[in-house]
Amino acid sequence: MSSFRIGTTLRTPSAGFQFSLAAVLMACLLSLALGLVPGTAAPSILAPMSLPATLVALFLADALPWFVPILLLTALFLYFGRTIHGDPSPPSTRLLWVHRGAGILSAAWFAVGWRLGVQYEGTTFVLATAVLSLCFFLALEWLGTSLRRKSTSTGRLVYVWLLFAWTIAYAFPWLGETF
Repeated sequence: MSSFRIGTTLRTPSAGFQFSLAAVLMACLLSLALGLVPGTAAPSILAPMSLPATLVALFLADALPWFVPILLLTALFLYFGRTIHGDPSPPSTRLLWVHRGAGILSAAWFAVGWRLGVQYEGTTFVLATAVLSLCFFLALEWLGTSLRRKSTSTGRLVYVWLLFAWTIAYAFPWLGETF
């Protein structure tokens, strides 16, 4: 006979487990964003080769193995994420302004690189990555304002994870010869 009964509630995973899962998902997203997952060509909508991740990968490409940039950027997430580990307080005003500032820079990145992005990568790529970037930004805005009203440690972890994921993957995609 099973010990599970109808009407029992399941416990939420511990903050340590949630944080570890977030780090693993970040590493997977970085692998996908850089086009290191078999079957994904970069740049593509699934692997946009964003500027932050690509620059780290390019600087380390000659000296270190391919997985080091992924580990380095995941470690960066873990370093900044440790401040929110299990903390149910709402995101700071500074963190909200970081994501809004990144949104302004992302919009400028798309505005400056749109023509060359269409020329080198195609209209579908540029439009799809712009829409995905906007969706990430709007999700961050919604989550940030709702966490200001009622905050949980899981909600805050999701907020920081989305901020890193958006910045690393879709905020600054490779738009041809932008720089």
